[in-house]
Amino acid sequence: MTEIARTICELLEWKRPSGGLKNHECRQLLERLQAGGVLTLPALRHLGGKGPRCVDISQQRLEPEPVECLARECEPLELALVERPAESRLWREHVERYHYLGCRVPLGANLRYWVRNRDRELACLLWTSPAWKMQARMPGSRGAMSGGNVTCNGSSTMDGS
Repeated sequence: MTEIARTICELLEWKRPSGGLKNHECRQLLERLQAGGVLTLPALRHLGGKGPRCVDISQQRLEPEPVECLARECEPLELALVERPAESRLWREHVERYHYLGCRVPLGANLRYWVRNRDRELACLLWTSPAWKMQARMPGSRGAMSGGNVTCNGSSTMDGS
């Protein structure tokens, strides 16, 4: 129904003073017209579930060996974008298992990365769109990437060390 309402708003040039379409009002009008028997709308499509997604951590996995060294001692390090669904499930499982807050649905657009040393995942990184807008918090730092929580092999630190 959203697409129908958007199309009607565009054709009738039904806009807010800011220039945005009056999509919400149009949807309400369409619902009232349907309730009054004036028109019949197509059935709503259900796109996804409501609420946070549950992360399945029921499968037993071998606990990774702890990495107790400086990052430069693990070189070469690689940042790998999480792209495929299987990678995404494993990434969410690691965060749910090892981060003290678990895996929550992030706010806004986000990028998820693995930090790898050869074929081994060392850390999970998440950048969300609000973080892209943050200013530096300390003199000499470079915005949001200079701090924040890092989960690395089951331990969580605030400064990324």
